[in-house]
Amino acid sequence: MFPTNSELLEKSKKTLSKRIVLKILLAVVVIQISQILISTILSTISDGSFFLNVLTIVITSHVQASFAIGLISFYMSIARGNDVKIDLIFSYFNSIKPLLASLLYVIMFLVGFVFFIIPGILIALTFFPVFYMIADDKQIDFFEAFNKSYKLMLGRKGQLFFLQLRAFLFVLLAFIPCFLAFIIGINSYTEEGVFPFFDFPGIIFYSIAITITLISVVWITILYSLTYANFYDALNNKS
Repeated sequence: MFPTNSELLEKSKKTLSKRIVLKILLAVVVIQISQILISTILSTISDGSFFLNVLTIVITSHVQASFAIGLISFYMSIARGNDVKIDLIFSYFNSIKPLLASLLYVIMFLVGFVFFIIPGILIALTFFPVFYMIADDKQIDFFEAFNKSYKLMLGRKGQLFFLQLRAFLFVLLAFIPCFLAFIIGINSYTEEGVFPFFDFPGIIFYSIAITITLISVVWITILYSLTYANFYDALNNKS
């Protein structure tokens, strides 16, 4: 029997120890630093010519797609209880599949989105497992991944939609502290003519609001990223 979204989330929560969360945060930080360094190097050697600009875009897209698949693989290993190492996020740079899959996925989504939005959402849900398949099996054929994804998602698109909707709503809720702080700040500015952020008590207040929101968003992102990995494994009966 396929697990419910609540069961998938509960399984993810049990997996997320402090050590695992720190490993995930470290992986994300390494990815961000690596992308910044690569972008800096590319911008340094670029002379503004059309060829180098195109080459820069291709390399940047390949780096982003490879890191995305690497991070998915990282989450999948955690979901399966495997001991993960940070070098796993670099293990897909020798393949063009992440870039091709990302390009085709984005093109299909945009085309579907243009036609009344709903087809775009259906396409995004239907081919959601593609990147997990590429992360799970480096030997899988590019088109086979899309074909298998279509078959796996038959009857499961609604459940995935509500899982993603729940994540989106929780992110919105996480921004409530910042929203309230902003509203209070606007009112104070209107009454006193000085935005309270520049006052000492205001700095403390806004720092707390931003910290609460940031921690909440990071936790939601980690929890649901792991839950998506569990969802994929459930599709393949690997959970």
